[in-house]
Order: sequence, then C-alpha cells, then structure tokens
Amino acid sequence: MTTSTRTSGEGGGPGGLDPDRALVSVICPAYDRGPALTRTLDSVLGQSHGRLELLVGDDGSTDDTREVVRAAASEDPRVRLLELAHHGDPGPVRARLLAEARGSVIAYVDHDDTWSPDHLARSLESLAELPPNTVHVAGASYTEPTGGHALSRHGGTWDRTSTVLDPLFEPTRVVHRAGLLRGRDGWRPSYGGMEDWDLWWRLSGRGTRFHLDDAVTVTIPLAPTTRRNRLRFLPTLTLATVPDRTEATEAVERWARAHAQPGTELPAWLSLLALPTREGWTLGFGAPVVTRRHAQEIRRLLPTRLPHLVAEATETLTTVPAPTTRPGA
Repeated sequence: MTTSTRTSGEGGGPGGLDPDRALVSVICPAYDRGPALTRTLDSVLGQSHGRLELLVGDDGSTDDTREVVRAAASEDPRVRLLELAHHGDPGPVRARLLAEARGSVIAYVDHDDTWSPDHLARSLESLAELPPNTVHVAGASYTEPTGGHALSRHGGTWDRTSTVLDPLFEPTRVVHRAGLLRGRDGWRPSYGGMEDWDLWWRLSGRGTRFHLDDAVTVTIPLAPTTRRNRLRFLPTLTLATVPDRTEATEAVERWARAHAQPGTELPAWLSLLALPTREGWTLGFGAPVVTRRHAQEIRRLLPTRLPHLVAEATETLTTVPAPTTRPGA
C-alpha cells in the first residue's frame, strides 16, 4: 500500500497557499494516445511554475502510450507513470492517481488537451486569493479537427443550479486544493455517464464554489467522434405520452427540426428521449448523469429554471401539425 505525503506550500493568501512554493500534482489519464500524447506532456512540463509532478495513469493502452511516457520520465524526473488495468472510464484512473499525489494543489489534464505556459501560475495566484473550498476553472479555446478555432468559453458567473443542469467545464480546466477531495468521496466510476459532471455536482452540493477565470489558458480539441454517442442518458423529466412508436418518432423529429438552429436555450448535454412503456411511449428529457438522485434534482429544477424551454418542448411534442392540402384538391 502506497502512502502519499503532501507538501503543503503554506503561506500566502486567505487559504494559506503560497503560489510560488506550492507543489502541484497534475493528474493525466491516458489511453491509446501514442506519440500524440507528447504535446500534452510538453505543455505541462513547460509551465512557468515548475514545482509540479506529472502523474500519468495508463488505462491499459494497446499502443505505445506507455513507451511515450517512459521516454518523457527518463528526461524529466517530475513524470511518473502508473500502469493500470483497463477501466475504459477515466474516473477510477483519476482516483488512483489522486491517491498517489503528493502536492498541496491538484490540476487535471486530459490526454489530448494542452495548457499555455502560464496556466498553473495563473491558477495558483487565483487559488491563493480564494477561500479554500473554491475550485479555479480556467478559460478554454476549442479547436476543430482541422486545427481551426471553433469557440471559447471563459469567465461568467456560477451558481449551484448551473452545476446541477449542465457539466459546464472539462477536467483540464480545473485546479483545486488537494484537501478538497482528501478523505472524501471523490472521483468514481461513471457507469456510462459523465464522471466529471458527477464530481462537480457532488462538490457543489457540499458547499464547494467554482471561480470561472476570464483568461484562456487551456486548448481542447473537439474530437470528430464525440463521446456523446457512447454515453448513457437517464430520464430526467417526462413531457408527454403518445400511444405508439410512429407518433413518438414524429414528435422527436418535430423537436429536432425546432432545435436545428444554434442558439436555442438548451443545456449542452440535455437530450430528448423516447421510451416504450405499458401505456405507450413517454417523451422527455434525459441527461448523462451517473446517479438517479442527480436526475431527480434536474427534474425538480428544470421547470423553475427553464420554464420556457419546458413549455416549448411540451407544446412541440404534443401538437400535431394540421395536414397540408394541395391547391385544387
């Protein structure tokens, strides 16, 4: 059994954190990235804040990912490789790496994302001025598979209900004090849901706050095959019931046409589900959450937080358009 001894990095701001002295443990789950992982590793090792350890958890890769990490470790002792059995789920990998972490601050980077050189320095300066129960969330630039810029997300305000209704941010953007998860229920298996959303939701439920930074210090590529296609969506809010599959299909198509244009008021991971029941087919919203408790909280909040969306969706699903007639018919 391995026991981790964390370096405090005490002093400084209200949370007792010295941004210059803090040791940062960088958590990186990796699977079948091969040489492409080098860009991610280099962006971490090239940080202006050099007091860090980079923990890479190989999730049973079938390619040369482990060799790439070993090569990096041979050149930089801050890199540590943990070879793990395949989970197919980054939650348990992050949990294992977190147990090995020695730093007083935890940062995450996914295996195809990169940081700007000042990412950790800026994050630490922010954390030092924030209460200890606050998570720093960096701004991010998202790129197309061709390499072009797609969009940016940064700044804004946060409240707990937003964490309930939307994943909001990826792990690569997150930096927090190690004590936030020490001895607590942290990363866990997702069972087909989103393990990061699950953790943010649980953290916010016990009083953790999230600070959304204006500066963009993270780059995240938008994969051509989205993870959305592999997620399990739990029912969250029933909107209508129709008698058969044909009407269910038509209702779903009406919804898709109504929301084909960008800019509609819909949380990013909320989808329309059509499920068979004894009474017919139920139509409603679903989300890739890990627990039914989270789904129930979404069910409670949606009608009050987004009443116009719920009303519009219900009308779209239940209103059958009148048949069109041809002129002269």
